[in-house]
Amino acid sequence: MSDVLVIDANGDSLEMLGWYLSQHGHDIRRATSVDQAFDQISDQSPEAIVLDLDLPEMSGHEFLASLRTQGLAPNAQVVVLGADAGVRAAITSWELGAADHLVRPVRPELIADALARPMVSAT
Repeated sequence: MSDVLVIDANGDSLEMLGWYLSQHGHDIRRATSVDQAFDQISDQSPEAIVLDLDLPEMSGHEFLASLRTQGLAPNAQVVVLGADAGVRAAITSWELGAADHLVRPVRPELIADALARPMVSAT
């Protein structure tokens, strides 16, 4: 994996995660808003997306559903980060095509590990 878009409204979290993933060989793009994320994805589809569920404009699940509806980044591996440890949140992530749903606080190496795993096709 090399081109990763990290979407997180928390600037500190975004910078820390971007730095960590760049140390593991990924080229990082960052977005702090849904508009920035859509712009970047429209310009160039990333190979992977690390998506925080707690975005101010819409939930990460709503964002992911919108991506799917619009046919944007159809082959991107998506790793969802959320504070909700409930089963329902994880199932929703997987139903929307996320490869992984990790619960915050999460160690950055777990995110790097999730990005290193090969994607499993639903077909």
